[in-house]
Amino acid sequence: ALTLPQDKILFDVGHQCYTHKLLTGRREGFAHLRQVDGLSGFPSPQESDCDTFGGYVMGIIGTIPEDGTTLTAETEHLSIKVTEIKDHRIEKTVVCLLDPPADEGEEKKD
Repeated sequence: ALTLPQDKILFDVGHQCYTHKLLTGRREGFAHLRQVDGLSGFPSPQESDCDTFGGYVMGIIGTIPEDGTTLTAETEHLSIKVTEIKDHRIEKTVVCLLDPPADEGEEKKD
């Protein structure tokens, strides 16, 4: 079972957000998807704390960043450099896909 928003779900494109919305407890809102006062067709921080990339990054670093600072957060496959923070919100990032370790994906030979 997921514990949201503590557990992170990361999709690579916004159109996958319908699945994300279902997983984050907005199933009932689908009757009014993309209608006035209904759920957005895109990730929307106004709908859920689960919908922000900044929230994902803060989960990795474990704190709310200070204005004017820069930082780098890393996961197994991503390096995320935060280049602008305003009002304690992550405004701009540079994300790089990290190379897998040399032995990842290779068969072990005895």
